[in-house]
Amino acid sequence: MRVEKIVVVIGTRPTFVELAPVIHELQKTGREILIYHTGQHYDKDMSDVFMKQLEIPKPHQNLNAGGGTFAEQISTILTGCECLLKKDQPDILLVEGDTNTAFASALAAANAKIPVVHIEAGCRSFDKSLPEEVNRVLISHITDIHFPPTQNCRQNLLKEGIKEDAIKFVGHPIVDSVNLIKNKLRDSSKLGLDIEANKYYYVTIHRDFNTDDPSRLERILKELSKISEKKKIIFPIHPRTKSRIEQFGLVKYLQNITAILPVDYITSLSLTRNAYAVISDSGGLTKECCLFGIPYVSLRPNTEWIETLTGYSNQLAFKHGNTIAGCIENLVKNYEIAKQNMRSLQGLFGNVGVSGKIADQICNIEIDKLTK
Repeated sequence: MRVEKIVVVIGTRPTFVELAPVIHELQKTGREILIYHTGQHYDKDMSDVFMKQLEIPKPHQNLNAGGGTFAEQISTILTGCECLLKKDQPDILLVEGDTNTAFASALAAANAKIPVVHIEAGCRSFDKSLPEEVNRVLISHITDIHFPPTQNCRQNLLKEGIKEDAIKFVGHPIVDSVNLIKNKLRDSSKLGLDIEANKYYYVTIHRDFNTDDPSRLERILKELSKISEKKKIIFPIHPRTKSRIEQFGLVKYLQNITAILPVDYITSLSLTRNAYAVISDSGGLTKECCLFGIPYVSLRPNTEWIETLTGYSNQLAFKHGNTIAGCIENLVKNYEIAKQNMRSLQGLFGNVGVSGKIADQICNIEIDKLTK
């Protein structure tokens, strides 16, 4: 039996961005596509605007799982998906990435004996102190069909005992997401921020290990403030990050930084493409910097994208005694090397057309041959 009804689960900025072109390709096949929106990212600036720009169809259901503790969010998604899957009876469930949305919905599907397809499978940072790493590993071992984005991710799956015939290596749909809106990207002079191309840092901070630790967040902002004395910093502030900055009394460190509201996807990609470098804890921005050849400084002690850790293209600011300032100093001294190495990674995630290949593979899955 071939696939006829597909549930696609979204709920966070990365899933909006990276599943949009896959949804579009699946729609072309004539299959019935049901979109479940978990609501993990529920702020309009982090949700609605992304869905609109990427032309994602109106969700079939919204689980309103935003906010709350980890356990509360997982519970809401798990019980909501369980109820919906029992009613809708899809042939497969499609998830992406390493979020609570992906893990909880995949677990619900596995329990309902509905095959799970995982896009961006096999990523590993090998640090289980990160909730995303735990999610990644757990998702892999309840998934039926895996789409690793790189050869390294494919090898990770094989090392963990995933059968080779369950692994479909075609690349990452992020290449199609960027291609989808590339003609809408704007020059730096047209962003209304008084910036020039290659003369500013684009900064984002959202991970809880950076935002929820007062001393760590203060250290980050203090270093960024010093860096801003030499080169402008554009800092769209995530709602949780803004709340913590105010809560911890750290607003003083933003005086020399251009702090703005969260930006839409087109603006974010425009800021990335025109930046001197990006400083962030975002895995998504790491990928987008690869596509544009822009150097990156990770506000993390590790990364799941280990292929980028070469020749100053991506530096880990919190590993082996590194600091943000030290990484920036290395970058400035070796900027052309960093640019060249990042440009060499522009094909890491494949070429335009990945999403069509994923859709074809999904539609040709033989459901009766998949067993839990």
